[in-house]
Amino acid sequence: MGAGFLIAAQWTLEPRLYILGFICVMIQTASRKQWNLVALNLNGLIAWIKHLIV
Repeated sequence: MGAGFLIAAQWTLEPRLYILGFICVMIQTASRKQWNLVALNLNGLIAWIKHLIV
């Protein structure tokens, strides 16, 4: 589901879709204990939240 949101966000450039997608992917990678991907997605999540606020 998260990957779908991220793909849709690429076409619309809607920050809310990126944020939702990164949250979904982070939950999936955290449940599989892939901490390097959690850190990578956290970086993207912070960047898009900053983009949404500013």
